Amino acid sequence: MLELLCSMLVRKGRFLDAALVYGALGCRRSGPGADLSVSLDSRVAAMQSAVLHARSAGASALVSRLDSDAKVFGFQDAIVKRLQERQRNQDGGAGWRVGGGAGAMEGGPEAAGPAATGGTALELERALAELSGAPLDLSELYNAYAQPFGLWDICLQMIRFAGGCGNGDPPAVVRTLWDHELLRAHGSCRTASPIGRLERACDAVSNLGSSLYPDSLTLPLMHIAWRLESLAAGLWKRRGSNGDGNAAATATAMGEAADRSSELIVQA
Repeated sequence: MLELLCSMLVRKGRFLDAALVYGALGCRRSGPGADLSVSLDSRVAAMQSAVLHARSAGASALVSRLDSDAKVFGFQDAIVKRLQERQRNQDGGAGWRVGGGAGAMEGGPEAAGPAATGGTALELERALAELSGAPLDLSELYNAYAQPFGLWDICLQMIRFAGGCGNGDPPAVVRTLWDHELLRAHGSCRTASPIGRLERACDAVSNLGSSLYPDSLTLPLMHIAWRLESLAAGLWKRRGSNGDGNAAATATAMGEAADRSSELIVQA
C-alpha cells in the first residue's frame, strides 16, 4: 500500500512527501511471516529512493539525514551478506571467510585468530535473525556484529563514515583493526609461500584502502607500510612463534589490543 502511495505522490510531483514515505518504508520493522518480512535490500532501495526524491524537492537537511540512514542500512546489509556467506561455508564443510572484503581468501577456522569470535552455527543464526528484523544504529552494528565477528574491513569503513570512534584513542583503535586485517589476509592460506602470503596482505590493503582514501585516520599509511615491511622481513613473529609464526603473531597482536578494538562508534 505504501509503495502505491509513493508512486502516486511522485506522479503528482509531491517529491518531499514521497521522500518521507519512502523513508518510512525503509525504517519499518519486519513482521512475522514472509508477507510481512522486509529484506535489507528493499530497505536500502527505499532509502535510496527517499534520498533521490528529497534532492528533487530541494530539502538539503532531509537529504543529509536520509543519506546517512541509507549508508547505515548499507553497512547492515554488508554484514548480513558476509555472515550468510560464512554460514553457507560452514554448512558445506568449507573454510569460512574471516573479515576481509573483496580480497578475502578462504581459510580454516584457525585463520580467524582468537579475536574473531562468534563463529558458531548458533551464533550466526542468532545474529542473522537479529540483523534481519529491524534497522540497527551504527554503534550497535559495530559493537554487536562487525567487531565480534571479525569483519575488520567493515569496522574501518564504519569508523570512516562516523568520523571517528568513541572514548579512548581512535588512532590506536584503527591501527589495531588494520593489524587484525593484515594478519587475517597474511594467514588466510597456510599452504601459500611467504611471497604469496605477503601478496595477499598487500591485496587487502589495496582493496580496503581505496574505500578509505584519503582519510588519514582510517588509512594510516606509515603504520600499514611498517607492518607490510615487517611481514616481508619476517619480523612480525612474536613470542611463541614456530614454523611460519603466523598463528602466534596473530594471537599476540589480537590479544594485546582486544579492548581497544571494541571502542564504541559515535555517529557523526
